[in-house]
Amino acid sequence: MKFILLISLALTTSTVIGSDKFTVTLSERGHSSSGGKDRETEIEIKLSNGLGNGPMSTTDKVKALQKHVRFYQLMDSKKIDLSKPITAAYAEKPLSEILKELIPNIVIKFNGVDPKVTVESMAITQAPLEKVLMYLDKASGVYFSYSDKGLLVSAKPNQ
Repeated sequence: MKFILLISLALTTSTVIGSDKFTVTLSERGHSSSGGKDRETEIEIKLSNGLGNGPMSTTDKVKALQKHVRFYQLMDSKKIDLSKPITAAYAEKPLSEILKELIPNIVIKFNGVDPKVTVESMAITQAPLEKVLMYLDKASGVYFSYSDKGLLVSAKPNQ
């Protein structure tokens, strides 16, 4: 299996039509009414299950949120800076090697997916690590599951 990914600074998470993957978009905005001393931060959460899939059930919303909470908990526990800008170019490189390079402190296991699945071409230009990982999860045709033990890459969701 090969796939091509192009990531740039203006990377945004977009909805996949007819996807069985759920998207959680977190937008953080801050503003101050006292010249910067008292900053108020607001996080907006948007949930999506792809165009044409109808409304998300409460169970699906909970699953999508739990997945992202586990992602952030794992990255925080391993002290991984998700805002770190990534610039890289990959050609004919196994997904396992790319993930090891991006998140070296995370244990990565494959279930029902050949660890040698190859990324045909991927260019990243000054994109935050968080966006790169979320894009890989969304665009690669495999599923990422996070736990306190690490990352599981699987052929089917919720394995």
